[in-house]
Amino acid sequence: AVEAAVGRIEAYERSLGEVAPPAEGPCEAEAVEELKRTKEELEVVYETFGPTVKAQRDAQQLLLEAREAAVEAGRRKPEVVPVRVMGVLDPQILSSCGMNAVEISALQERLRHPDFYPIKIVTEGDEAK
Repeated sequence: AVEAAVGRIEAYERSLGEVAPPAEGPCEAEAVEELKRTKEELEVVYETFGPTVKAQRDAQQLLLEAREAAVEAGRRKPEVVPVRVMGVLDPQILSSCGMNAVEISALQERLRHPDFYPIKIVTEGDEAK
């Protein structure tokens, strides 16, 4: 979305340079003045928007590089940087608490069910609390 907006602004700026000189007259003079004001406003917006776009792109690139470094570190030394899948239970911890494999599997299936809520929903009439 940001790149599309920048593209539209750049296209608009290019088109401003291609405007033919207007014929003489009061309507044309007003149109030229309006075009100049619009161009000045656009230049201010572009001067403000340009650094913001650059900062956003730089932050996105930094995030991608950090993610790649974390994934690579997790591959090289999984004991240092554990990579876990969200929602997957650790069977070693649960078995140390006395659960067997069948109970762990049943709990995992219950947690993945779309109708499961880890909180209790109390209803009074038609109102949920």
